[in-house]
Amino acid sequence: MKNQSLNLFQRRDEMDELEEFQQQELSKVKHMLLKKEESLEKMEQELEARTRELSHTQEELRTSSQRSSDLSQKLEELQRHYSTLEEQRDHVTASKMGAENKLAALEQKEQELQACIQQLSIDLQKVTAETQEKEKLITHLQEKVTSLERRLEQNLSGEEYVQELLKEVTSSLWASQCWEGSFGGGGDCIKS
Repeated sequence: MKNQSLNLFQRRDEMDELEEFQQQELSKVKHMLLKKEESLEKMEQELEARTRELSHTQEELRTSSQRSSDLSQKLEELQRHYSTLEEQRDHVTASKMGAENKLAALEQKEQELQACIQQLSIDLQKVTAETQEKEKLITHLQEKVTSLERRLEQNLSGEEYVQELLKEVTSSLWASQCWEGSFGGGGDCIKS
C-alpha cells in the first residue's frame, strides 16, 4: 500500500513536470508564432509599399514612353520633310535649271528646319517654366476678379471707389506687362 502511494505521488510529480514542460514549450511556440506573425506583417507592409512604388514607376514609364513616342513621331515628320528638301535640292542641282537660286532657297529651308528641330528641344525645356508663369497670371486675374466682385458688392464711398479704381488700373497695367513679358521671353513676372 505504501509503495502504491509512493508510485502515485511519483506519477503525479512526473505529470506535473510534464505539464509544466508542455506549458513552457507551448509558450515558446506562441512566442515564435507571434514573432513570425510580426515578421509576416512587416513583410506584407513592405511588399505593399514596393507594389505601390512599382505601380507609380510603371505609370511614369508609360507617361515617358508616350512623350517619347510623340517626340519620335514629330522627329520622323521633320526628317521626312528634310529628306524631301534634300531630294528637291538634288533634283535642282542635277537639272541645272536655276541651280544657284533654287539651291540657295533649299539651303535656307534646311537651316529653318534645323532651327525648328533645335527650337523644339528648347520649347520642351521651357514648358514647365511657361506653365508656372501662366499659373501666376491666372492667380493674379482671379484676384482681380475677386476685387471687382467685392467692389460691386460693397457700397464704397467716393474716396474708397477712387482707391479701388487706381488699384484696378495698376493691376491691369501689371497684368498686361506680365502677359507680354511671358510671351516675349522675359523673366519671371511676380507682383509684390
